[in-house]
Amino acid sequence: MVDAKESVSTATSFLNSLYESARDIRLEEVALNSLGITWQVVLSFRGGDSGSHSLPVPGNMGSSANRQTKQVDIDRMSGEARALRAWKSDNGR
Repeated sequence: MVDAKESVSTATSFLNSLYESARDIRLEEVALNSLGITWQVVLSFRGGDSGSHSLPVPGNMGSSANRQTKQVDIDRMSGEARALRAWKSDNGR
């Protein structure tokens, strides 16, 4: 089994393999899913594909600096990356 720290490292490597120009990668959240079998790691970054999932930098709402935010699912048993998803904040629900 992998712990939270290992899952973040794997998620970061996975993100870098898909978005080679990603920079300024930041950990936003890490949590086990409700079944306890998948680490859900949320990372934000600059660069990469500009895509439609860019969000303003928190605290810099007037800034033009945008970050992409993605969720990487890591299998808790094997430590393998299983999915990359566009992340949507639960804030405001």
